[in-house]
Amino acid sequence: MIDGAFIYHLATELKDALVGARIDKIIQVNEETFLFQCYLRGQTKHLVIDLNTNRFSAYLTRKTHTSTEHTQFLQHLRKHLLGAINVDIRQHLTDRVIVFTWKTMDIIEGAQEKWLVFEAMGKHSNLLLVHH
Repeated sequence: MIDGAFIYHLATELKDALVGARIDKIIQVNEETFLFQCYLRGQTKHLVIDLNTNRFSAYLTRKTHTSTEHTQFLQHLRKHLLGAINVDIRQHLTDRVIVFTWKTMDIIEGAQEKWLVFEAMGKHSNLLLVHH
């Protein structure tokens, strides 16, 4: 069962593995699954966020996937997050919500902070991109 305590430990493990990583590639494996290929200290890490109602999750894997979907949301994620550096991963309060904080550099506006928010709510799981 996924609850606030589980999410706390998941966010801590992801933070240990991904802080400082740069997003090299974003793939939408299927309608509900996103893969973020990150590079950190000579290693490639794959963060998978799955929004499926029966198996919603966020995890690191060594398995690579091919892209089968090309949605507007995927294009939006690529536009705003490719090349971004992860600066923090945290749980929001005690909710089943993980907030990934990314730093990007815009030519006009300079350094920007963007949040990728994963709400692990089963049937109502969401992935949100917030410009902070």
